[in-house]
Amino acid sequence: MLSKLIDIGYRDFSVSPYAINELKYHLQKNHTGVMLYFSLSLIIYCVIHSILADSKLMGGSIYHSWWYRFFYVVQSVVLLLPVLYFYHKIPSEVFFQPNLPQKNFLNIIFISAITFALYAVRSYDNSSFLGLTQVTAKLKGEDYHYEKPALSKKGALSVVRHPYYTASLVAIWSRPLEVKDLYLNILLTLYFFYSVQLMRSVNSSKSLDRNILIICRKFQLLSHF
Repeated sequence: MLSKLIDIGYRDFSVSPYAINELKYHLQKNHTGVMLYFSLSLIIYCVIHSILADSKLMGGSIYHSWWYRFFYVVQSVVLLLPVLYFYHKIPSEVFFQPNLPQKNFLNIIFISAITFALYAVRSYDNSSFLGLTQVTAKLKGEDYHYEKPALSKKGALSVVRHPYYTASLVAIWSRPLEVKDLYLNILLTLYFFYSVQLMRSVNSSKSLDRNILIICRKFQLLSHF
């Protein structure tokens, strides 16, 4: 948008070409700098978010402490603030502007994704998810002991394994896109898929450990005969 205004100033108001080129250079330089800060802040957010979400890296005694989940949620919000700040500092430049029928169709998809996400809320213990249950128990003087939640296949979880991720991906792509949205969507999509693969690998590793333990126990029983 600013580049177009600069061109108009050069064409219609006889502004010095040197001044126009200098202004464009500084505009492009500032744009690149903001994009770099935005990308770095988002990458840092994703890396720290992944490390703190890994129970093996953090250690079970810390990861399952009464304060950890609430701390995890708070730091996630705090680290998201620089990402949002630099995102809004990036100049707006249209990448995809749908026509009216396309816009109506995308609005239906977007609303459906948000509705599905709200429906998925019923499938989780959100108080425990946010760490409020753990903190409340500690404030009441109660001992908190971590209990792994049972795998549910009801509600939204009967449709997809990760309802929040699925709804988020559909929502961020089903809207008019600016260039900065394209960068954001690509990075978030890669991170979502990485997170899902990480959770699958952890679960498969735990399943493998259980199977090995069962086999060892069977051999121990057989050795008694």
